[in-house]
Amino acid sequence: MKKIIAFDLSSGDKDVSEALEAAIEFCNLNKDWQILGFSTTEITKFLPDNLKIKVCSQLVNQTDGALDFKRKKDSTLYKAVEVVNNDEAAAIVSAAASGPLVTGTYLTFRSMEGIKPAYAAVASTSKGTLRMMLDVGANMNVNAEMLNKYAFMGSEFAKIIGISKKPIVKQLNVGTEDSKGTELQKDAFKLMKENEQINFQGNIEGNQFLDPKIDVDVIVAEAFSGNVATKSYEGAFLLIKNIISESVKTSFLDKVGFLLAKNFRKKMKIALNTEKGGGGVVLGLNKLVIKAHGSSNKGSYLNSLNVAKSAIEVNLIESIREVMK
Repeated sequence: MKKIIAFDLSSGDKDVSEALEAAIEFCNLNKDWQILGFSTTEITKFLPDNLKIKVCSQLVNQTDGALDFKRKKDSTLYKAVEVVNNDEAAAIVSAAASGPLVTGTYLTFRSMEGIKPAYAAVASTSKGTLRMMLDVGANMNVNAEMLNKYAFMGSEFAKIIGISKKPIVKQLNVGTEDSKGTELQKDAFKLMKENEQINFQGNIEGNQFLDPKIDVDVIVAEAFSGNVATKSYEGAFLLIKNIISESVKTSFLDKVGFLLAKNFRKKMKIALNTEKGGGGVVLGLNKLVIKAHGSSNKGSYLNSLNVAKSAIEVNLIESIREVMK
């Protein structure tokens, strides 16, 4: 087992300091592990012996398209992918935009035989419990058997990051009844119901994704529906945040009310927290790819590094590959 992680320090929304602090803390806590970091900024800070950083001249920006990955060959993302592809590291952690990251890693690592990669996103309910949805944007054209495979891959990853030892799997659909959905959802439902390797418990509607009263750990969706669902939730959270922000700025009574609503503020903070999940993973590739949130801070980056560490330790890629055979 190669205890080395390639870390793209510069591709997030924030400056390199948050990622750097996470890398330093990870290396101090895990002396037998090593991080190969890639940054567009010269690092002058004292670093642990197990943290090596290479300065790159280019950056794949959050607004860049998928093909910019190939054009920017001295970017932090490209160089991090390169060392993993050369087996100098066992996983990559990056907060780069989903388009360049998913496309770049797919073109470089390729997918396992018979698998179309899926991007699994992790979110938190208002009670702090984690849930995963896949696919949320990697592949638009899949069949029922592929969704069945996503259910298994999602379950295995959910175990690794501590969501559940026996994850409850449900399918995203327009209703909870067995007969709901298009032929794709109906066929996938049958396959997942017969799949003894997963704990499948039926359908779930879009408005139940983050409902803490609903028992679910892994939600399976084809990429179009999954992407719309997750972005709708992100938009709803942003809307609520903006409404609150504007209200407390323009109304003294609203400001007082918000300050007094301690329980409400606590639940909102938990629901909007991206640290605990530590981003997501691109499942189905021949190498391990951890996608940190673009807005990651030190805590979120640190969790992403720990997710990579856990996945390497249990040999997630080989485990999935063996079962898929």
